[in-house]
Amino acid sequence: MMSAADSLLNHIDVQLGSFSGTGQLHRLNTEGSIPAESELGRLARLSDTLVRATGGSFDPSLGALVDVWGFPSADSVPDPDRIDGALAVTGWEHMVAITDDSILLRPGGLLDFGAVAKGWAVDRTWTLLMEMGAEECLVEVGGEVRCGGSTGRVWNIGVRHPRSDSLAGVVSITDGAVAT
Repeated sequence: MMSAADSLLNHIDVQLGSFSGTGQLHRLNTEGSIPAESELGRLARLSDTLVRATGGSFDPSLGALVDVWGFPSADSVPDPDRIDGALAVTGWEHMVAITDDSILLRPGGLLDFGAVAKGWAVDRTWTLLMEMGAEECLVEVGGEVRCGGSTGRVWNIGVRHPRSDSLAGVVSITDGAVAT
């Protein structure tokens, strides 16, 4: 079971990760199209729902801005012209089209699913383990947690304090997800 979970997490990381250079996200960002039924296609459709539900506050089309700012290792504020250039190729509804067959990205756009891909991977892995017969399980990747099962067990999820090594609190759940 653990091998299958590890394989799934590695597969999702390669396909959806911003740094793989070979997966579906890389293909969409460089070629402008992927099949709608691919792993990334399903994540893009979920993201479309989230974009609409948040009135655009959630927006994976901000990849060009992420690059301009140099995340995750930014050391200075970028030139305003570079920021304006990146803004010109952002905006989910302007840059992304979802059809029955394809996810399409306009030229110059750059998607980054970092805000949702980890949670997607954790949920998919938890589902796989439960389908393989686990009575209960907890999957955690970098602060994204999915736990639960058929036993009714209470899971206590510690939330680290942002400015010290102590806990800021504990979330107790029997079945669900927590992102910290």
